[in-house]
Amino acid sequence: TNSYLPLPVGTLFVYEGITDGIPTQDELCVTSQTRPPIEGVQVTVIHHRSFERVNNHLVLVEDTFDWHAQDIFGTVWYFGEDTTEFPSGSTEGSWEGGVDDADSGLFMPIAPQVGDRYYQEFYRNVAEDQAKVLSRNESVCVQYGCFNNVILTQETSRLDPGVLEYKYYTPGKGF
Repeated sequence: TNSYLPLPVGTLFVYEGITDGIPTQDELCVTSQTRPPIEGVQVTVIHHRSFERVNNHLVLVEDTFDWHAQDIFGTVWYFGEDTTEFPSGSTEGSWEGGVDDADSGLFMPIAPQVGDRYYQEFYRNVAEDQAKVLSRNESVCVQYGCFNNVILTQETSRLDPGVLEYKYYTPGKGF
């Protein structure tokens, strides 16, 4: 029910873009699946598949199962992921909160404020994504429509110095 990251079961999010000059597509499906509790919390499984477009065909480059849960106040937490990269088969980015000193992270506060900073995931030398809220009143237009009062975050990671990722979260729609 978090307005900035609603995750109703059955929702499919599809994002298209360009990364390093390569057309990409990401698909996130909020499944009805759960898994054994992580750090005592029942989590929802979100199936995230990343593709690159090669010769007008989508090629799977990463297949991930993300684990999220919302607390009683509405904040969405991130408890880990089981990820596989293709074609290598590497599972290097996989982690689980509470295992090998990995910490679950805050993914979307119920009431994000400008200047808020938080770890979205923390598993030293594997997953160290951080977010900072830059604005609460952006306006954006995408193919789907135009939106106001949008949250703008900046994501960084010590593991990818100099890489900045900006994300927009629309009330009632999400990322």
